Amino acid sequence: MLDDAVRNKLDVAILLSGDGDFVPLVKKLHTWQKKVELWYFEGQTAKRLKDSCDSLKVISRTLIRRCELRNIK
Repeated sequence: MLDDAVRNKLDVAILLSGDGDFVPLVKKLHTWQKKVELWYFEGQTAKRLKDSCDSLKVISRTLIRRCELRNIK
């Protein structure tokens, strides 16, 4: 993510995590005017990470089942 942001190869980064240790990464991306979309499982994500991102997407069990049915890996 950092390499692509520095090289201006992305406008929006999608982070799939719940770990609050990623907050410094999000803040660094924001210094380069990059947006960060967080995809996470409900109840397993640090509030400070959610608060630092620009948009949020909950990964539901339904979404996982749909991907499994379509054999998406």
